[in-house]
Amino acid sequence: MLGTVSAWKKVEVRVELHDGTVLEGLFVMARDNRLSDFLNNPKKQFVALIDKEKTTHLLNKVHIVRATEIKSD
Repeated sequence: MLGTVSAWKKVEVRVELHDGTVLEGLFVMARDNRLSDFLNNPKKQFVALIDKEKTTHLLNKVHIVRATEIKSD
């Protein structure tokens, strides 16, 4: 296959939860979404974060206080 373009992208993030827990990992989201679009989607109550150990955390969005994209240089 030539030039296959994925409809998905991986975004490295730091997520802070209301109880003080801080997680870092990846969100997999639609290629044309911004992080804010992904988190504000009213059709999804939970989001999956994959950490460095390949553990998947299902996060209820109401418990997310802050999510920041980690820019890699």
